[in-house]
Amino acid sequence: MLLSAFSALVVSVLPNHKSPFLFSIGIFSSYFLISGILSLRYKRKAVRLSIDKIIIYLICITGFAMVTYPIILYSKLNLILTVFGLASIKYGKIIALLNKDKLDMLYQCLTTDNQLKAGKAIANITVTENQKIKLSLDWEWLNGNKTSGKSEYIEL
Repeated sequence: MLLSAFSALVVSVLPNHKSPFLFSIGIFSSYFLISGILSLRYKRKAVRLSIDKIIIYLICITGFAMVTYPIILYSKLNLILTVFGLASIKYGKIIALLNKDKLDMLYQCLTTDNQLKAGKAIANITVTENQKIKLSLDWEWLNGNKTSGKSEYIEL
């Protein structure tokens, strides 16, 4: 597994394959694997935390770099990442690209019935008369019954 994470790091920086997303997958996969191995050491009585602290600092620096990279490179941040849970959703995540007043969204979730669902949406962003943000979504599920529809969300 660590070899897969290392391969992702190498492939992500090859010419004509540069991918910050694949690089972040490699970094975080490595982190999870190494931290899992290190957590097994806690069963022993004498534990040195110096390596753990180094890994934590490296991950914090990497996370900060991943957020600031598009700002430095393109002078804007147009990527939105969200993790959520709702009444019938155990775990969900959204990745969206902001393009002027539109969000192009992809989402995945695990329901309380242990169903995996995936979908996409285009959200138009407007501001209401009382200065509240309003999202008007055209959405569709990409698996299961493949339903689609429209939703509106207004800031409280």
